[in-house]
Amino acid sequence: MADASLSLPANPSYPEIQETSIRTIFQTLLDSGTNTESILETMGQILLEQKPRSTSWNAELNQRRFELIDKEIQETISSEESIELAGLTNLMRNHVDSEENLPMKGAKELHRKLLELDNKDNPL
Repeated sequence: MADASLSLPANPSYPEIQETSIRTIFQTLLDSGTNTESILETMGQILLEQKPRSTSWNAELNQRRFELIDKEIQETISSEESIELAGLTNLMRNHVDSEENLPMKGAKELHRKLLELDNKDNPL
């Protein structure tokens, strides 16, 4: 941050300071090995958390994600909406990958069948 501030004019405006700060943070994240998609997804998720609606995956968020995907396809999506879409995509992936979505009934049935097969192959 100190190095980046050297490139600012003597009396920088608030927007100049803000942009320099954000660019420095972004570059630091890239230098740490974080890819651009992950940065945008995290920023989008943080922005979603600031809004007064649920951040648990639900039908409303899914619908909004579809609307934003349509805008992206039509090339009418704004920068803010792109970040929102990245955040929604991250929330959706976390929801899909969560333990609550594991097909436990099917997994338990498969486990039972495998135990039965093992017992047939290795009788006591």
